[in-house]
Amino acid sequence: TTFCLLVMFWATIFYKAKNRPIPFLKKVRFFIKSINVIVYIIQFTFWGLLSFAANGDSHILFLAFHIHVVLLCLLSVAGFVLFGGKLFTLLRQFPIQSTGQRER
Repeated sequence: TTFCLLVMFWATIFYKAKNRPIPFLKKVRFFIKSINVIVYIIQFTFWGLLSFAANGDSHILFLAFHIHVVLLCLLSVAGFVLFGGKLFTLLRQFPIQSTGQRER
């Protein structure tokens, strides 16, 4: 959730700096929130299945749960790289406006 909110914040800043229309930002926010809800539904499903599974079936569910966590980490990294990189390059294009930084 924290990573999702951070990526959503970066996406909002990026698209506002690019002067994208408000409906476009609402679509981006809805998409990110939908992904977050889907991830939590899958997470709770795995927890429920693992708590009620027999010993023989729990190994397969445990492996599937770990694959799910790895995919979540990869998606988080992709969001960080995508929107963090876009925001970083966008902010580097703006001129420096403080007097102390102009003297350097």
